[in-house]
Amino acid sequence: MNQNGTKMQNFSIIEDNGGTIHIIIHEPNDDSCTTCIMAFAGEWNILAEAVKDLFNGEDPSDWENAVENPQEHWDYYTVESLQNGGWKYIADSKGGWFGSETFGFAGQSLYEACQS
Repeated sequence: MNQNGTKMQNFSIIEDNGGTIHIIIHEPNDDSCTTCIMAFAGEWNILAEAVKDLFNGEDPSDWENAVENPQEHWDYYTVESLQNGGWKYIADSKGGWFGSETFGFAGQSLYEACQS
């Protein structure tokens, strides 16, 4: 539940080492992916509104920039590629934001846009 008492979507926000932000919407009871939205440089303000909506329990099913095969996209982001520095978690529905001082430019830009 979020601060408004609305059931929050189960999601992860990741930043890949190419500067792309990915919002992964998971099934309620497992890690499988139902929706994945990608955002590239310069889209931080648009993406910030989407992230704020997610933290407020909004349904992202009709968002733009959704990838065609979300589970296949999510499967690319393995534990091995995480350990090799290919991407990092920057936020999720369970823990909020994870240490903005470790974010790359894309993650930091999104974090700052979400704070305003």
